[in-house]
Amino acid sequence: MKARIVTVSLLLLLAVGGILSLNSQLAATALPVAMEVQDSVGDRSAASGLAVDYRVALNNNLRWYTRYAPANGNNNAAFSMTDRRNGRPTRYVSYPSGFYENDWKLAGSFITSDNMQDPVLRDAQQKMERRGLTSGEIRIYPADYYDSYPIFLSKYGTDDAGVLLYDCGDTIFPFPKLQIPVSEEDFYELYFSFDTYDGQQYLSSSGWNNHYRKNRFSPYAIPCETGVLVTVGFAADTEPEPDWAPDGFGLWYIPVRNQEAAIDRGTVSGKLPVVDECRLVYPLDIQRQKVVLLRRSLDAERILLITAEENAYVLHVLDGKDYHLLQRLELDTIKELKYSDTSVLSDMDGDLRRDIPDMSYQIVDTDGGTQLQTEYSDYCDVTMQQNASFTAVILGHRLVLLTASDEGFQIAFSCDIMQYGEVQNETNREGVLCFYYSDDEAENGDYYRVMSTVQEAYTMAYNGSVLAVAGYGYNDADMLLSIYGADGLAYAELVTASVTRQSGSGGFVWQPLWQDTVPDDVEGHFFSPQPFLKWME
Repeated sequence: MKARIVTVSLLLLLAVGGILSLNSQLAATALPVAMEVQDSVGDRSAASGLAVDYRVALNNNLRWYTRYAPANGNNNAAFSMTDRRNGRPTRYVSYPSGFYENDWKLAGSFITSDNMQDPVLRDAQQKMERRGLTSGEIRIYPADYYDSYPIFLSKYGTDDAGVLLYDCGDTIFPFPKLQIPVSEEDFYELYFSFDTYDGQQYLSSSGWNNHYRKNRFSPYAIPCETGVLVTVGFAADTEPEPDWAPDGFGLWYIPVRNQEAAIDRGTVSGKLPVVDECRLVYPLDIQRQKVVLLRRSLDAERILLITAEENAYVLHVLDGKDYHLLQRLELDTIKELKYSDTSVLSDMDGDLRRDIPDMSYQIVDTDGGTQLQTEYSDYCDVTMQQNASFTAVILGHRLVLLTASDEGFQIAFSCDIMQYGEVQNETNREGVLCFYYSDDEAENGDYYRVMSTVQEAYTMAYNGSVLAVAGYGYNDADMLLSIYGADGLAYAELVTASVTRQSGSGGFVWQPLWQDTVPDDVEGHFFSPQPFLKWME
């Protein structure tokens, strides 16, 4: 036995020695690292004093941590080898107790997906049977079943614009404050699969392909210490009427507390919304003020509401306890956005309603099949990143940087946001990320996968004069850095470490790394690893 132990110990020592030797060999060739700028625009001196932590891994095991100075290209890189998982760190954002228990949201669903007595499901199944099928696509017109969209409070709500859920969970509470009409034009193409188990029929899967909804709306909700705040926003071309909210429209507060409540399927108990005590805490003009963003401040002392009003995006700062208005600030002008969309429709046995007068869309037959052609208007995507010293509001291709004082928010600067994309047909640069400088360039086929240099999830750092923004690009090893100030874009570059160009062919996977520590002064809305930025004194 002792001999075996000695033998195993020797083998382990040899194995460890081999790993250490291999690590040393790799380290000897993995360094130094050069930060290679693929494309840039502006004056790099705008980055003076900025330090960037660029962190990437090869197959998660070989890791490079590089402290990079973009003003002069200098860097200090370290290499390590590990079997430690590249996990997501815990966000150190503190909110009052009860926030997450109160995370109820508005959701809409015209299908009760696990109730085979639901009239929509029953009709869909009958259509399937007539076709001799148990699964397939069905076109559904909600106007056949409802005058207005059923809206609920559910734990399974969504923040996605214009999305209705088909399964809101077992516990839902009707929200009667909104009566958004169903249009005769509205339809959804849904995929159904019906099956039988123990003599009971049930829906095993459902989803959607194409759809059209005239009165488009987006749900918004944020939990607070004793309840939840909810509202909806409407699309730019939606024309809501006062009777859509018979008791008034705006921001509603619904208390959440321990109780027993009756639902369609019996009773439930726990921390549940008390819909009967819902009250309108901040009225809005449903025809003139359309919600495009709802957030709470980092310290939960303020509610931040952004509306589209006439020709401007407006920030409403509300007290986090009684929701009275503290400040109203016009952020930027609205540029009406026109969109068009073409989708291939399924062959539904002629189940197309071409006889609806004044339809907002066209259904045309082409060589590629039946197509849905739509044109619509909507507001730009509105997002926000909050930090201890600033708040960045992203209005589509516009950046508005806010700072705060005892008097409230002030606009430090606002400017256009640079876009970038992947070259499609430029000579000898196929597949290379680079900047483009006009919408015409993006539309003429030279670029695709167009992305913004400023996104909510990117790292940001402000030195009182300029804002630095960094994120990993479409290719995981590429880093995007941009610097904005009062005069707009001062400098931007697409950069990557030289080591990522030396891996050769094979199944090599480069990926960015999470930071080892996460600052506690940043809102917790990061969905993927990002570089770390710091302005040096």
